[in-house]
Amino acid sequence: MVAKLVLFFLLTASVLTNGNFRGNIAFGDTFGSHIIYQETHEKYAIPLVVRDETIIVKTMGNEVIKAIMVSDLKGGGRSYLVDGGIGRKTVTIKLESERGSGYKFLVQVYAI
Repeated sequence: MVAKLVLFFLLTASVLTNGNFRGNIAFGDTFGSHIIYQETHEKYAIPLVVRDETIIVKTMGNEVIKAIMVSDLKGGGRSYLVDGGIGRKTVTIKLESERGSGYKFLVQVYAI
């Protein structure tokens, strides 16, 4: 029984730390909302340098953010929600590459 629990936790930890999913963010629900921001952000590799970028998206009028989707199109990148988010008027997202690599992300923000 203990061996099964240990195996379960090891498998769960390996799935949660899998590099293929580190760069993806999916918060909220897009149903009934409209897209207010959709851009592909790409930076090319520079040897020994970590490439990064901070994106700030603001809504118009009385709109609030309902969903945030960030897709790592290249693999190996990381994305973080720094400030704001669902139910707020702004969101700040940080995109980052591995050292010596570039990145390519599709960033989508939906509001209602």
